[in-house]
Amino acid sequence: MIRYEKLDIPKLLAKYNVRNITSRGEEVQFSCPFPEHTRGDRNPSSSINKATGKYHCFSCGRSGTVANFLADIENVPLATAKNWLEQSVGSSLNKENSALKYVRSLFNKEKDVAPGEVILDERILTEFSVDWPRVFTADKPPRELRYAIKRGFTQETLTTYEVGWDKHSRRLTIPIRNLDGALVGIKGRAVDVNAKPKYKSIGDKKGVYYGFPTCKIHNYVWGIDTSGPYLIIVEGEFDAMWLRQNGFPGAVALGGSDLSDYQTKLIKKVAESVVVLADPDLAGDKMERQLTRNLLGFVPVRIADLIDGDPASTEPNTLKELIDKAPGALTSKVKQKTQGV
Repeated sequence: MIRYEKLDIPKLLAKYNVRNITSRGEEVQFSCPFPEHTRGDRNPSSSINKATGKYHCFSCGRSGTVANFLADIENVPLATAKNWLEQSVGSSLNKENSALKYVRSLFNKEKDVAPGEVILDERILTEFSVDWPRVFTADKPPRELRYAIKRGFTQETLTTYEVGWDKHSRRLTIPIRNLDGALVGIKGRAVDVNAKPKYKSIGDKKGVYYGFPTCKIHNYVWGIDTSGPYLIIVEGEFDAMWLRQNGFPGAVALGGSDLSDYQTKLIKKVAESVVVLADPDLAGDKMERQLTRNLLGFVPVRIADLIDGDPASTEPNTLKELIDKAPGALTSKVKQKTQGV
């Protein structure tokens, strides 16, 4: 959770050239910087509460928290903005080190570009957007969206990770982002158990013109841009979302059981330790072997063994116990499986 009271909110606003900043008790008032104010906001109509971080503009109607403000002004996902603020508050916040300084350092870091990578316009996501709060309060939610609800996801989780719907492929959509948080692709997940394939890369294909290309999904690790250094690696994106919803912010997904060379590179670049949480089947065994072979010697690797089901169908307390007690790869069943590899 972000401790907003630790942020120097007036200083952050000033660095974005926000005008007419005044502090009155717990409230910081300022002129709204967003383009809805075509003639400017000469009489400050926006405010942020220092203690709660709640943000509202009484003129244009924008609202949320400091994280929403940062996401909007930097044009990045809300999850990314939250992660920046969480990490900045966790560091030594003083006159030499502000949230903004941390944010800027992320934009200035060396870029890591996958082969053939194309950065997509964030506005593409509006094509697939779903108003999850409205879906959750509807008497009869749309049939195609009930899958996500039945899986136990909250409206906050589905909104935070921008899960949407594609009317052409009739799949739930998951944005794919690179290490810097830039949108590089859209992945579709079938809700019909008989649909083949279960997962597919959404983009320009014969018969449907989306306006953007498909991406090579296996060049990316879902969630690695907002994970931190302690990774819990699972197969599916919804598995990773479930873990994050239940208190495991380091959960990331390979998007399948096969580990690519570029995914290995990304994990080595970010991780200080790894817990592998694979499905208890042959594909999961393969994933464990590949991760152990490619990562052991670079970072500590532990193996959390599920007895049945998958991470998204496992109770949070059970997941915590499995992850906390996960043995090192060399003392797990992978030791025998990787001999001679």
